[in-house]
Amino acid sequence: MSDDTELFSPSLTQTGLRELPAGSRPWRLGSQFYVAFFGGPLAIGAIGFLNGKRLELSQQRLWAIVGVGIAGFLALVVAVAVVIDPGGHGRLLIAVAGVASFLVIRELQKDPDRLYGLNCDEDDAYDSLWGPGLAAVLVCGIAEAIVLVAVL
Repeated sequence: MSDDTELFSPSLTQTGLRELPAGSRPWRLGSQFYVAFFGGPLAIGAIGFLNGKRLELSQQRLWAIVGVGIAGFLALVVAVAVVIDPGGHGRLLIAVAGVASFLVIRELQKDPDRLYGLNCDEDDAYDSLWGPGLAAVLVCGIAEAIVLVAVL
């Protein structure tokens, strides 16, 4: 009889978990939604670019993320210019443009993020987005507001 013990042994035991130090791990894709909603397309473009570098995306995908953020912002400027009285709707337009940009940027990051998640321990797999996300929301939100006020 043949020895079947090797047949039933786990095949992925030789692969180690990918341990990255704090500060170099990617951010959760779901957390990036809040940056998009509150900060708009420029904020999610910046965070998506930085997260793409952490996920080691190709240069083509990184530039695509930047392009989506800029295209979302230009669409926002056009929408504000077209809407005659954006008084109460300006914040809503920023959120819509940010979330629309997020949906595309998330798709560009999804496969590398899944691969990263498979190779790491779930407990400490991701870094916190609080600091960078808040900074992106404030800096990009102020920049967007200045441009949008200038358009009006």
